[in-house]
Amino acid sequence: MGQDVVCHRCGKRLAIEDFTMGAAQTLGNRSYCKPCLPASEVKTILSPTPVPAPTTTPPPKRSLPILLGGAAVAVLAVTAAVLLFRPQKPAPPSPDPSTTAATSASASSRPPLPEKDPAARRKRIDSELQALKAKVEPSVNGEHFGAAISLLREARKTYDAPEWVGPVDHRIRDLQQTADGLHVQLLEQAVEARKRGGLAEIQKVRQRIAQWEMPLYSSALEQALSAVRIPEPVPGSGLRLIPGLGEAGRVQRRHGMPTEKGVEAVPFGSGRTVGFEGELFQAPSEGEIQVTFVTPTAQTMQIRLLVVAERGRTVPYEFTIRSAAAGVPVQVKAAFNRFTDVGRPLAAGSLVKQLHILGQDGKAVFRVTELVVAKRRD
Repeated sequence: MGQDVVCHRCGKRLAIEDFTMGAAQTLGNRSYCKPCLPASEVKTILSPTPVPAPTTTPPPKRSLPILLGGAAVAVLAVTAAVLLFRPQKPAPPSPDPSTTAATSASASSRPPLPEKDPAARRKRIDSELQALKAKVEPSVNGEHFGAAISLLREARKTYDAPEWVGPVDHRIRDLQQTADGLHVQLLEQAVEARKRGGLAEIQKVRQRIAQWEMPLYSSALEQALSAVRIPEPVPGSGLRLIPGLGEAGRVQRRHGMPTEKGVEAVPFGSGRTVGFEGELFQAPSEGEIQVTFVTPTAQTMQIRLLVVAERGRTVPYEFTIRSAAAGVPVQVKAAFNRFTDVGRPLAAGSLVKQLHILGQDGKAVFRVTELVVAKRRD
């Protein structure tokens, strides 16, 4: 055991705990208890040297890569959540095995052309060209040129061989040339019909070209027809020629002497007339010519329409008024379907170039007081 430590003044035994608890202190080589400690040293024990407060070190700043890394982690987390919880798109339907098999079988059903046997190759191509001709022929005979050409263009893809492609291309060109030549003829017919108001004939041409299923030809027909200048239809209120001496743009020439009481007839051939020339009107399907006149002597009168016919010639259609009374107003309503040319009735849509009220007596100066073209239906 070690030697006991006692206070240098009072001899009190001092334990180790006294020194650690501040109840004793060693000065030099001497130990003292707290009561016996010299006065100069008491302050030191009672007021120990203050221990500086620990400094708080600020946390180190995060570097930019760390921040970016954290942001990336957050974005990935959000993306994962969206992908996890969004509704799943339905899977596309799988192809029908039977359809796929049928398509593959169709594509591979035709054996390849023989490459090493020219005779067999020629025979094979000739046979298939004949079969193609038989397939296309009904469309050609029915003037379905567009459908026939479509069949040929599709068949052209069968073999990439000159002896196959050449004849198919030649047949396509033949059909196009046939359609071109026929179109020129039909176009001329339609234009001529347009000039004379042949509406039914124009419609037949339209229908014939339409069945070709080649829109460019139909468009060319309509452009040609629209370029033909024809008179406007008769207005619903009628076309009043007297009084008024015709409407602007229609009448190019007038026959007659205007007076306060009407228009007096002037010499015309062996008789006299009150008339109009120009692009007058298209004859409606239902309508009439209404005329009121006064003749000084009883005579046979006529209402004559000159209508455009084929190749630009004009044909007269007439309505006869027999034994018109003298000295009194005579009112006549002549329906268009009663105008005839050698027994042929006037066709609806006919283009009327001239309209005359004729008197056979060249000496009788009659007078027209009213002349109206009336329409009930185009």
